[in-house]
Amino acid sequence: MGLITIKFDIDEQQHKTFNDNEKIVLYRIFQESISNSLKHADADVISVSLKTAHQVEMEVRDNGKGFDFGEATTKNNSLGLLNIEQRAAIIGYTVKVVSAPGKGTAITVSEKQ
Repeated sequence: MGLITIKFDIDEQQHKTFNDNEKIVLYRIFQESISNSLKHADADVISVSLKTAHQVEMEVRDNGKGFDFGEATTKNNSLGLLNIEQRAAIIGYTVKVVSAPGKGTAITVSEKQ
């Protein structure tokens, strides 16, 4: 594993006070997303974006090798992604995973509107 560039973009257009549950769950989702990128993606850039305008949205994106999402979820080897979805549901958030072989991965967690 070589050097990895981490980019942060925080766009706090509205001040958001998170309850204790949101803080813990969002932190764990962030942690799992970063861990997945470091362990599996062979990425050299990880970008993290947090927005609070209208609704909270956190995205963790890497430029790694990506994967076939459909295949990964049917093979039962996506425990980390399942944990992210289950954690988000606990606080009423949704998860969107976009990935393709050779295209990297983006995990977006947002408040349900």
